[in-house]
Amino acid sequence: MKNKENNSSFIFKLATSKEDFLKIHKLNYETFVKEIPQHSPNKNAMLVDEYHEKNLYFVCLNGDVLAGMVSVNSDPPFSLENKIGELGKYLPSIDRICEIRLLSIAKEYRKGTVIRGLLTVLGNYCLKKNYKIAIISGNIKEQRMYHRLGFINFGPAVGTEEAKYQPMYLNLEDLPKRFEGLGEV
Repeated sequence: MKNKENNSSFIFKLATSKEDFLKIHKLNYETFVKEIPQHSPNKNAMLVDEYHEKNLYFVCLNGDVLAGMVSVNSDPPFSLENKIGELGKYLPSIDRICEIRLLSIAKEYRKGTVIRGLLTVLGNYCLKKNYKIAIISGNIKEQRMYHRLGFINFGPAVGTEEAKYQPMYLNLEDLPKRFEGLGEV
């Protein structure tokens, strides 16, 4: 597959338009229906997340193409709570918590620039909001990447054999020390 990252100019921004959200729903479908069979196919080839109204989406655009996205939500109950129950019995703190979800990079953009940019804008947003802990359902196949980013496993794995996820958390107060470019908002 051809890498489209070379000679590209990426725009990282908050999704705000109807067009942004249509692209998000299509990328959700590509990732969480076709690639990771977490949801059933549908004739519209779109997947609207059940927490869509609560999610704040950060996107990476390459021209008109959605190269990647990630969402954050700080309004419980979180999707992870519905899967494992009370978060307080697993986490060091549940004060100022947010949930990061739907990290998805289009296949032709998976060489590093897009994910770094998305995680930088997301990290700066979380620091600006003074969140203390971020929780995720990390794809079991990508645990090494999440651990390198500083995420710590907690609780039992969730999902199906085809789409298995490990609950993880990240202490956001450590981010500026760990990653260049964060905390400079």
